[in-house]
Amino acid sequence: MIQWRWLYPIICSLFFALLPADLTSQQVEDGQEVYLSFRYEGVVNQYITAIYKDDGTFLLPHLELFNALRLHAEADLTTHSISGRFPDRGQFRINYRDRTASLGNDEIEFDADQMFMSEMDFFIHPDILYELFGLEFSINFNQLSLRLDSEQTMPVLAIAEREQQRARAQQTEINLIQEYYPLQFGRERHVLQGGFLDYNLTANLMNETNSYLFQSSFGGEVLGGDVQGTLLGSWSSRSQSFRTNGFRWRYGIRNHSWITRVTVGQTTSRGLLPVSFSGIQISNNPLEPRQFFDHYRFQGRTDPESEVELYRNNSLIDYQQADELGQYRFEFPLTYGTSRYNIRIYTPDGEQTEDRARIQIPFTFTPPGEVNYALDAGRLDNPLPGTVDRSLLTRGRVSTGLTNWLTVRGSADYFESYHQSLPTFTTALTTRLFQHYLVEAELANDVLYRTSANVIYPSGVNLGASYDHYLREGGIYNRSGNQSAIQGNLFVPIQIGEVPLFFRTAFTREYRSISTQTRYNLNLSSRIGRVNFRFSFRDAQSERLNWATTPAARLNSVVTYTFSRSRATARLFRGLFLRGQITFLPHQSQIFDAELQVSRRVLGNGRFQLAGGRNIFGDYSFFRFNLSFDFNRIRTNTSARNSRTNYSLSQGIRGSVGMDPVNQNVKLNNRQQVGSAALAVRLFVDKNNSGSYDDGDELLPNNAIRIERASGAIFYENGISYLNLLQPYRQYNLSVNKSAFHNPLLVPVTERFSIVTDPNQYKIIDIPLYTSGVIEGKVLRLVDGTRLPLSGARLFLRNIDVESDFSDFEQELRTFSDGSFYSYEIPPGTYEIQIDPQQLELLNMEAETVEFTVESLAEGDYLENLDITLTPPRKDTAET
Repeated sequence: MIQWRWLYPIICSLFFALLPADLTSQQVEDGQEVYLSFRYEGVVNQYITAIYKDDGTFLLPHLELFNALRLHAEADLTTHSISGRFPDRGQFRINYRDRTASLGNDEIEFDADQMFMSEMDFFIHPDILYELFGLEFSINFNQLSLRLDSEQTMPVLAIAEREQQRARAQQTEINLIQEYYPLQFGRERHVLQGGFLDYNLTANLMNETNSYLFQSSFGGEVLGGDVQGTLLGSWSSRSQSFRTNGFRWRYGIRNHSWITRVTVGQTTSRGLLPVSFSGIQISNNPLEPRQFFDHYRFQGRTDPESEVELYRNNSLIDYQQADELGQYRFEFPLTYGTSRYNIRIYTPDGEQTEDRARIQIPFTFTPPGEVNYALDAGRLDNPLPGTVDRSLLTRGRVSTGLTNWLTVRGSADYFESYHQSLPTFTTALTTRLFQHYLVEAELANDVLYRTSANVIYPSGVNLGASYDHYLREGGIYNRSGNQSAIQGNLFVPIQIGEVPLFFRTAFTREYRSISTQTRYNLNLSSRIGRVNFRFSFRDAQSERLNWATTPAARLNSVVTYTFSRSRATARLFRGLFLRGQITFLPHQSQIFDAELQVSRRVLGNGRFQLAGGRNIFGDYSFFRFNLSFDFNRIRTNTSARNSRTNYSLSQGIRGSVGMDPVNQNVKLNNRQQVGSAALAVRLFVDKNNSGSYDDGDELLPNNAIRIERASGAIFYENGISYLNLLQPYRQYNLSVNKSAFHNPLLVPVTERFSIVTDPNQYKIIDIPLYTSGVIEGKVLRLVDGTRLPLSGARLFLRNIDVESDFSDFEQELRTFSDGSFYSYEIPPGTYEIQIDPQQLELLNMEAETVEFTVESLAEGDYLENLDITLTPPRKDTAET
């Protein structure tokens, strides 16, 4: 059955649009009220009430226009004047009684027929606004539209531009400190839930023997925890093997200070000697990788009233205006890793300056006041070096942030086959000095002590060094048998005109009881247009260093070029990648080998690579070919190699299978999914108003879901949006894109919300949709006991439910000549509607605020008779 009443808003809009102007206006003295559509720079779009005079001229509402343009204006009813401040021009005052107007030192007069005072506003001729303010208003009578041309930017546009900048800055800020929407779908635990199966099948055909390899990983949920593992196998005519890796069950607990995970099975123990073991691990390290460390402050001084912008990695994150003393101060969160910060200052006289800084927060830092620990116990998966048995392991680690510049770590290791008495205790300090310098000191009893330092300057220069001193030669903690070791590295970016140069060097010097060895390398790279150059030299010397090269020395040069994808480039060469490489042996004064590689995309989702070269030192040629395709549900890779008399041909297939709980079937994916999470989102019209998806409900036939801070894949199929490759146990913000709806009257029950992903499975997210509400009513004015309609009244409609997803919903309405108003596309929620207080003051009337609730209904909610009556002020109010 057709719901005719929902066509009412559209019919009304067409009705009023088609009526002649004289029927959509109200007679006033020697003119009539007309409604003009006023638009300005895409930021103002509203109807204003103007007066059309018998002589064909228009008078424009002064207060209403200035309010729309965000120009400061105040009305004085006692003197019948409007005053305020016009941007960059000073104070203004327009006296409608004396018919004079002034702006700064300029003053003009106007005639009585160029103004009109009503109960609702002060009306003035456009010529006065142009002569006084330079605001050129033009009216198109045929289209009933109003246009503004002005060389000066109106405050409403400047405010909109700043709000856009602020929105972008806030979006960047969200990337720093996540502000989550209300949690609608939390972590759901299951006794048994199917999940993902990854596979990788490879066949190798060689001239000697053929081999077949497979690797399969599975992941799911058992007893509320995620379980996963990997099976690896190989078969050939000579041997067969089968083994497992990473079989473990983990119970994750979010947002708990004492314990966040319990892992049972095969896992890795981190520490001075990382090892794989089978056993149990308990920890309170956060399930979500830390991104934010602490807050930081930038402050300084510049010219007063300067604009100061703060950029992080070339993204604006904050901005402010320096105070009257020229001082500014930014406080922002620090993220782990290395970040580049720029402060750009725009002084009032147009000068621009910029300061740069780089701040490092190593991942070994623990936020101030937090304590993290991990306890491991079990049996090693492989024997320690020098032993034959799989030793028992017990290890404990703890880390705490004493301040925002000092983190302390400690650990105790005990291996049954190595430690005879006490375990190995380790203590480490990590600190940041003078903003740029990172220093770390580590001591392990009877093993070693180690110090390191690193600095990155604002110019990009990176310098690092470390020193290790071993307390015993050999053993599981010193497999190289060193007595000590020194390491260093240096990176320097250089700009020569338009050509960038990057110099990098690193060295390691190891001291042993019988020898000393030094390894070093030098790298120089540059980029000119689409050509990239890289030259590197490496060598290793024993005992004393000298300028002579050794047989281990290698000088390598690489040149790459990528053809443009523009139409000016021949189709065959578009996007073609070329790479040439030559390796030279300085000690022998001979070229070792040379190679040329060609690569490009083919057939949209494929890539081929062809490489060939000559090993001059070994006197043989080699050839490589690779062709890969990345299909939607599977990935394939074909490669062929030939070198001397050896050849090989390899064919690989890999992908992933996921159990879709919505349709009870499987979903194929071309990426590995075990260890991740996924969503299956259904947007549907809830026809029976049950709040859940039932038979007969209508699925939305397009993808309208968005997710923040996620790089996973999104695809739409059979009315369901699938989001893959998300992090497990993590909270994400989701939003509904209403512009994608085929029916503009549909609104979701929740527009912005957050969820917590479930590991190794698809999580079902159901979002009901309902038809938006329609409201209508009248504004009446009580005069001598009679209710008369009030046209041209401004009404402010806003959502008053702070917990609603539409809490920021606001709308401005206008009444027609009969005092009626209406609006549609009102989302479900609780609202209030009230008369513009400024108009009430001009009318010397008062009115109560009307509250109402729009229900969530499939056919939409229709509210009528929302009448507002204006009454004279009460005596006590008038006396006050």
